[in-house]
Amino acid sequence: MPPQGASSGPVQSMLEQPDFEETTWIVPGVATEGDQAPRLVFSTLGKVTGFTGCNQLTGTYRLEGDRLEVAAATTKRACVGAGGEVEARLLAILADRPRVLIGSENMVLTAPKGGRIEFIPQGRAPQSRVYHSPS
Repeated sequence: MPPQGASSGPVQSMLEQPDFEETTWIVPGVATEGDQAPRLVFSTLGKVTGFTGCNQLTGTYRLEGDRLEVAAATTKRACVGAGGEVEARLLAILADRPRVLIGSENMVLTAPKGGRIEFIPQGRAPQSRVYHSPS
């Protein structure tokens, strides 16, 4: 119980970790065609949908511990520029059974072979870098 006169409502909700499922996770700070942010949504039924930066994505997923296994298909638009670059990185990371780390402000997918991409829940301001190339 909060101390007398203190409110736990807004402060508590700001500190809560977002849910992995049923949250629209967006890649902040990436300008793609049509100004759409790359995004993923994981349903409670094991389905994943999203936008890769260039193409629509749909498929299934499974979490095994902190590893994410995705079987997905995308539409086949030709991708150039920032949208194509983000799409290539995102699909490569998803294909590599990335580690999932969810914090109070973001979700980070890190591939075992290198590569990292950061998402924030839709509607939140970005706090850090978008993605990193493998070293």
